[in-house]
Amino acid sequence: MSEVPGHVAFWEQFFEHLAAGKHKAADWQMPFYNTRFADGEEFGDGNPIYSVKNLKTGKFVKIVQEHPAPGERLLSHWEEKHEKDELVVVCGTDAADMERAQ
Repeated sequence: MSEVPGHVAFWEQFFEHLAAGKHKAADWQMPFYNTRFADGEEFGDGNPIYSVKNLKTGKFVKIVQEHPAPGERLLSHWEEKHEKDELVVVCGTDAADMERAQ
């Protein structure tokens, strides 16, 4: 899957807005997961498209975007509590799916 331009910026702005609210921006590492190869090229697979880590609680949020089948809506989420406390959100790449994921 190739990354759709603007989607990283969408999530970046969303999490910056949250951090500017009741959460302190200094408490968050944004983005957290690396999304580039050693040569600087983007992975481009949308897994994750964006991620954050709360430095005080150790909790993570990982956003994954996938291209759904035509006419299909895509939104799911789950918590992973194996080695870390992580909320994973998977959504489609169109604006409606991204808005629903917020």
